[in-house]
Formats: sequence, C-alpha cells, structure tokens
Amino acid sequence: MMKAFTISEPFKTRIGNQEMPVAKKGESLLKTLYAGICGSDVAAFKGEQPFVTYPRIPGHEGVYEVVETDDEAKELKAGDIVTVEPYFNCGKCYPCLHGRRNCCIENQTMGVHRNGVMAEYFSVPNEKIYKIGDNTDVDPSMSLTEPLGVAMHAVAQACITPLDNVFIVGAGPIGLCIAVLCRYYGAEAIITDIDPFRLGMAAKLGFEHAFIAGSEDGKQLVQKMTGKSGCDAVFEATGTPEGFMSAIEMAASSGRIVLVGNGKREVKFCHSVLLKKELRLLGSRNSQGCFPKIIDLLKTRKIDVKAIITHIIDFKDVERAFKMISDIQEPVGKVLIRFS
Repeated sequence: MMKAFTISEPFKTRIGNQEMPVAKKGESLLKTLYAGICGSDVAAFKGEQPFVTYPRIPGHEGVYEVVETDDEAKELKAGDIVTVEPYFNCGKCYPCLHGRRNCCIENQTMGVHRNGVMAEYFSVPNEKIYKIGDNTDVDPSMSLTEPLGVAMHAVAQACITPLDNVFIVGAGPIGLCIAVLCRYYGAEAIITDIDPFRLGMAAKLGFEHAFIAGSEDGKQLVQKMTGKSGCDAVFEATGTPEGFMSAIEMAASSGRIVLVGNGKREVKFCHSVLLKKELRLLGSRNSQGCFPKIIDLLKTRKIDVKAIITHIIDFKDVERAFKMISDIQEPVGKVLIRFS
C-alpha cells in the first residue's frame, strides 16, 4: 500500500491508503520526492477547474526517483532522479498530425484529466520521463522544469530577440519563469502585478523594472524605456480581463501578445484596437520539446529560479498547504510538497 492525496470534491481532501501502482510494459514505477502545487491544482481544489472530475489525485510538477523500469528503457535505471512531461496526446487529431501535440484536442494532463503525482508512487510511460541526475543529486528547484517548459513555449511563440522590449503581466511562478527565460535570450523584462510580495520575488531574481499594476509611475516607466512606442512583446500571465486589457495597452503597434494565463472570466472589449495597432494575438498551451533544454539550463546554472520557491512543506501537511494557498493566508510563490 501507499499514501496518496486525493481531492474527493471541491474543498474536501484526504490522505489515504491506495494500492501500489504496477508499471505496465513500456512504463516505469516512480517514487515522488517533490511535487509542486500549480494554479490548476488549486483550481481543482476550489472547484474552478472545468476539466477535473472527482475524485482526483492532483499534481503534474515534480522530481521523482525511478524505482523499477523495464528492459526497453535503456537510458533509465533504478535510482535515477527524473522529471516527467505530464501531457498525454491522442496522436490522431489535426494538431497532433501537424506537429502540435501540445494543442491536442484530446489532451490529458496529469492531475487534471487523469491522476497526478501527489502520491508516494505512480507509474508513467518511459517516453514521458527525463533523467536529471542520480540519487546523490536531488535539487528541489528541478520541480520547476514543467512550468519553465510552459514559459519557454510561450517565449518561443513570441519569437523573442535581444532587441525586444518585453512586458509581463503577472509575477506569479509562470510570469517569473517567462521573465527569467527572456533574460536568458537577451531581452530584459518589465513586470507588473497587483501583489507587492510577488514583485519582491521579481526583485530577488534581479529584475529592476517591476511595478504595481495600473500605477502611473509604471506606465511612465514603460513609456520611458520604449521611447513612448510600447513593448514589442507582451505576455499575459494572469488570465484576468484586467490583465488582457493591460497587455493591449502596453503593446506597441505591430507588437505581439501571448496569452499564457488561463482565463476564468469573460473579456468584453472593442476589437478595433487590435486592428488599429495590427497586434498579433497568440495563445500558448502546455509545452512541446522544451524539457531537455530546460533541464540543461538548470543543471548548468544558466538560469536560476530558486527565489520563486517560497515554501517546502512536508506531505503530511499537504492539506494545510492547499488551504493556505487558496485562502491567501500568507504570501506565496511556488509551493513544493516534500515526500521524503
């Protein structure tokens, strides 16, 4: 038997015993070491995630140890430290057949459409597993491989260059990951958020240009830094109508806007502003092919995201962690659950 954290229905959770998973042919059995709490997990906890059915084991970010694998997984062995790409695609729909499996119509994400990683053990196809070290090399910050992958895909959508002025709406973990990657590619970001604590995290990551959303000082900063032209690329990472309108306002004429935040409220606006500025409006979903690059950047310390992690909480207190985040009991960035 093993222990797993289950959301039985909105706001009702439990840590209970479950049968140990059995790895099928082509799969490996993994032991969870760290699991990150994502916004989608919190939405499932609060009953605000439309794709979740209950009961559900949440979680799709983390660091794991290989317990056992089959002979087909030649690059994996027991004791390896790994991470997992948590998306499952059908391989048959239009996007899958056109090399865009991250947009699969039948996409299933762990912790949302199928059970996730907040259990002591789980099994997963070998093709979804990426080695990051051995059992002497366990770095909790590698849990951010998946959110960094989401961020890298968004940055690729925007075709960022070192000459770009970048504006990021939202200094949560995804927004900050986008900022870190934009800087890696040579473009420094201006960041805005309604939460001073999150702007403080941006400062700890070395971002000097961050301000409270809607402030006149912030708008003047953007005008000064861009020669009153607006920003070449804007990332909306809050999923709010206010964030969307701010993105349109801050984008330069002929600029690019990438929507990363998962919206939960309708946006009403006159679309003529898109025509007037000839803005390119792009969605960004999940990631594709980003994990190897992200793992290399983290292991070689070409990027550092440790400041995004504000809490590491033991598995026995995972229920408290979810309540803390959903009730905003204290300022948080990325919260990790430690299993061992």
